[in-house]
This record gives sequence, structure tokens and C-alpha cells, in this order.
Amino acid sequence: MSEIGWDNRASSYVCGKNVWFNFCNDGIGSNCTGYGRVNSGAGHIFNYAIRYLDNHMSSAILGPYDARDIGAITIFEDHDCSGASARFYWDPDSGINGTFYSREDMEYAGLRNDSFNSMVVPKGYLVELYEHSGFYGKMQ
Repeated sequence: MSEIGWDNRASSYVCGKNVWFNFCNDGIGSNCTGYGRVNSGAGHIFNYAIRYLDNHMSSAILGPYDARDIGAITIFEDHDCSGASARFYWDPDSGINGTFYSREDMEYAGLRNDSFNSMVVPKGYLVELYEHSGFYGKMQ
């Protein structure tokens, strides 16, 4: 992003419906995983305040996305689809029970434990949330 004058300057973003993205706080070729290092998502997203990566994004990786092929939810730390975000794909090989993600998966994707407050879900998809690791506890 430094080549176009946007290194460590972004505070918000809008992304189109056919794009997945990773915004990283380190340069190209870095390890773009884990909390404080990546903001990711897929589909049409308006994030008006990226919070913890505010003015710290130094690279962007973009790719094609079509929820009709393989959908992804985007989870946000803040209640209004803002703040830290992370993308989680449906796995078509997961079978009838669906795709499962653990707390460790969420942290690797860039979210802190117990920081989930809002999400974007593609049309036709269903999300089940559990209170504890191991997919048990009160389901939402």
C-alpha cells in the first residue's frame, strides 16, 4: 500500500460483493494471521471504523468471491459490523453437519476470544453459535 500512498493510513473501508480481502498490518510476504495482524472478510461490507488496525494496514490481498459457490461469513468485534473482522468459509466437504470453527481458529483468523458482536451472513446460509469451545453450551 506504500506504493500508492496508503501505507498505515486506512481507518475504514467498503468492499464489493464479489471480493474477499485480507488487510494486513505487515508488508507483503508477512505472516498475515492472528489478532492485531489481519482484518479479513468477504462480500459487500461497509466497515466504518476498523479500530485496532486503524492506520496500521500496510498491505491488501484481494480475490474473487461468489457466495453461490462457497459462502463465507464475516464476524466483527463491534456490535455494528465494525472493528476487527474475520472471514470463515463454508467447507463443501464438511457434510450434513456443516463446517465447524473453534476458538483457536477464530484467533488465528484475527479475532480475540469473547469478542464477537455482529456478523454478515450470505443469503441462504445458517450460522449456529455455541457458548464454549468444543461446540457445547447455550446455542444461539
